[in-house]
Amino acid sequence: MENFLTVIKDFITIGMPFFLAGGFVYMTRELGRRVETIEKNIETLNKVVIDQALSTQRQDNYERRTDMTFAELKGELRDLRTGLELLKS
Repeated sequence: MENFLTVIKDFITIGMPFFLAGGFVYMTRELGRRVETIEKNIETLNKVVIDQALSTQRQDNYERRTDMTFAELKGELRDLRTGLELLKS
C-alpha cells in the first residue's frame, strides 16, 4: 500500500508542472483573445466619438452661420427703419 501511495505522489509531482504549464498556455490564449476583443471595441468607440465630435462641430458651425445671418438681417432691418423715418421727414 505504501508503494502505491509513493507511486501516486510521484505521478502528482511529475504531472503538476505539466498541468500548470497547460493552464498557463490556456489562460495566455484566452487573455490574448480578450485583448483583441477589447482593441476592436476601442476602435469602434473611437469611430463613434470622432463621428459625434464632427457632428457637434457641424452643428456649431451651422448655429454660428445662422447667428451671423440673423445679425445681418437685423442690421438691414434697422437701416430700413432709419431710411423710412428719413423719408417721412
